[in-house]
This record gives sequence, structure tokens and C-alpha cells, in this order.
Amino acid sequence: MTFLNALLLWSAVHFLGDFAFQNDWMATKKTPSNYNPAKDCAGPWEVLVYHCATYTATFVIATTIMGNVPNPRAVLTIFTTHYVVDACKARRYLVKTIWLDQTLHLLTLVPLILLGWL
Repeated sequence: MTFLNALLLWSAVHFLGDFAFQNDWMATKKTPSNYNPAKDCAGPWEVLVYHCATYTATFVIATTIMGNVPNPRAVLTIFTTHYVVDACKARRYLVKTIWLDQTLHLLTLVPLILLGWL
């Protein structure tokens, strides 16, 4: 598979995980300003973990469907970088726009593809 084909494939998986499989609760409650300790069962850091786990699971499932064993280093990198970028975005720290957020997520895929981890 060429680099461009791989980038398009994994970008599609990214958008599925980051948008299609992120429910309204995750999208809203991972932001601290939307947290109400009197009403919410999970804090924003915990909700962010749920979102990142769902996002990462999308990559694991896609890899498995393609007949490959998910690379543990890729899984850890995908989860960790998504967590850091989304934490910064949710707190409006350094990552202030959806465009920067998405660019950083997609740029994370490039070295993983080049290393053959995805």
C-alpha cells in the first residue's frame, strides 16, 4: 500500500473514531466548563479517557479487520497523543481551534505509517 493510500485509509478511521463514535456526552463532558459535580457521574478527565479509548478501539478494530495484529506501540501512541491534544483543546490551552486539533491528530498518523506501525 502506498503512503498516500495508507494516509487516506487511516484518516478515514480517524474521522470515524473522532466524530462518528464520539457521542454527545463525551463531546460535551470532556470539557471542564461543562462539568457539574452535583449532576455528573464522571469528571472531564475520566470522560476524556472514555473518548480516547473509543477512538483508539476504532484503530484496533480496523487493523484487525484488515487481518493484522495491532502494534502495541501504535495503540499506545494513538491513545496518548489523542488524550494530550484533546485535553489541550477542551481546556483551550495551546489548541484553540478544531482545525489545529484535527491537524495534530492527522499528523500523528504520518510517523506511525512511515514506521510501519499502521
